[in-house]
Amino acid sequence: MACPDGAPLDFNLWIQLKQVAPYDTRMKITVKAELNMMMKMLLKDKLQKGIDAMADQIAMAFNR
Repeated sequence: MACPDGAPLDFNLWIQLKQVAPYDTRMKITVKAELNMMMKMLLKDKLQKGIDAMADQIAMAFNR
């Protein structure tokens, strides 16, 4: 699958940070990818691990 700009995969990544109280910020990471069913099954766990690692790194950066 190819995007109009030649990229091999079309996806969007959206990171939301919301302060709910002083010293309490919540994070939501949303990923939208155009994948067929076979690719979803193959990549689901790896994508989840990658997103979890990204969230951990963002949280560590804000806690310094």
